[in-house]
Amino acid sequence: MFGVISKYKLIVYEIVIISFNELLQGNQDNLHKEIDQYQHELTALQSSYSQKISNLNKKHKQELQNLQDEKEEYLQRIEELEGRLLNPNGVCIMST
Repeated sequence: MFGVISKYKLIVYEIVIISFNELLQGNQDNLHKEIDQYQHELTALQSSYSQKISNLNKKHKQELQNLQDEKEEYLQRIEELEGRLLNPNGVCIMST
């Protein structure tokens, strides 16, 4: 009789171990799914961030170019005004 009880205990222990292994495997699968989901979210955020940085860089370059163009226009205008101040002989009409 003792042998029969020991066999039943062994069977019960095996069932418990199998159940725990299945539970562990299920938890590991869920963990891997969550990790994959977070990695996809992280990739999407990185892509969005990269796009925003790229857009800001383009905007900055365009604004810088506009400022440089304005500077050139002002310098040309200054030259024109300086030219008007001088008479044909190269003498300045206005005194400082």
